[in-house]
Amino acid sequence: MREEPDHGDRDGQAPPVVNQVGDASGSVVQVGINHGGFHVHLPEARRPALRQLAPPPVVFTNQKPVLRRLNDVVRAHEGQPGPAVAVVRGVAGVGKTAVALHWLHERRAEFDGDLHGIASPDDVLAHLLRQLGHDPGALPPTLDQRAALFRSLTRDRRLAVLLDNASLPAQVRPLLPGGDGSVVVVTARSAMEGLAANGGPR
Repeated sequence: MREEPDHGDRDGQAPPVVNQVGDASGSVVQVGINHGGFHVHLPEARRPALRQLAPPPVVFTNQKPVLRRLNDVVRAHEGQPGPAVAVVRGVAGVGKTAVALHWLHERRAEFDGDLHGIASPDDVLAHLLRQLGHDPGALPPTLDQRAALFRSLTRDRRLAVLLDNASLPAQVRPLLPGGDGSVVVVTARSAMEGLAANGGPR
């Protein structure tokens, strides 16, 4: 009498299915003879949540002229490629970061993520790339390579980015995301006129 194979469904439980093909990992398709086309639909990899902004200030002194100017910068950049870049400048302790955070939090729902860093590009890019899900052990070694990878990983994202305490436009340029519709707010003590080519003040 031949013993029937146990398919694991006698108690209503299906046996687990494990596909292993050599050393392959992830999704694997194994095909014998194919007499036509076939389609594989894989779920989109879940993108890491990016909510890095510091909390908004609890006490905020009315800064309507500055808030209007930030709105004007974004409005003037609509339809243009790359991110809108706005600079909030003033002496130390005047509240530049507070007004930037207040404005960005008010518009947070417009973006699918936000990032916050100080304008030291090499270290900030390493941090941002890790937050975007890049393997920390495989970070590109040079600033230019990290900036290029950052632009690639953000090309289809609409981000709000706050860069605190920049002193030179060269600190900001590597940290500009690659997609359209993003907004970068820079706090600085100078006007940062050198960012004009990147959508900054003219």
